[in-house]
Amino acid sequence: MGTWSTYLIPESVQLQPEHYLATVKSALQKFGIIGERQYGDNPNCFSAGPQSLDPFENEIGWKTGFEYCSLYGNSRIEVVPQDPSAEPKCPCCTADVHEQYYEVVNGGEDDQELDYESATITCGACGRSSRLDQLKDDVGIFLTTTYINFDDVPGRLRTDWLAKFKAETGITHRLLEYWYT
Repeated sequence: MGTWSTYLIPESVQLQPEHYLATVKSALQKFGIIGERQYGDNPNCFSAGPQSLDPFENEIGWKTGFEYCSLYGNSRIEVVPQDPSAEPKCPCCTADVHEQYYEVVNGGEDDQELDYESATITCGACGRSSRLDQLKDDVGIFLTTTYINFDDVPGRLRTDWLAKFKAETGITHRLLEYWYT
């Protein structure tokens, strides 16, 4: 058994990260996708709202659209995906580099922020050094200052809902759907 995790990354961010965060949070709450209640300790992580199923194809009869929704808008670069769903390979020789990747992504002390923008992975097979976002993955690995993540979703995101969300926010998002176990 596994889990689908859906990310929306703005294709072109004209807004400051904090304004992006406020814009998408407002739209998601207006549509009833996220609730008012915080999920866990992160103030930008929300429980499912009463209309949380609306964005997703729901072929398996779920009662909510996701376990939680994380919103990120900060000047500090983050790596996407945040969950253990990437299967990174060297862009030169396609050797598996997931162990090195997860050491970097999960590394650092709790009070130390990781610098994903300058982090590199060196392939054990060919010796090439690559930035995280240069690694090969079926969906991709991205560095960004803004994103939306719906974790543990019942199905694929509906394109008509994404168009409605764009109309409300004025922001075009790239859709990324990851599977992990």
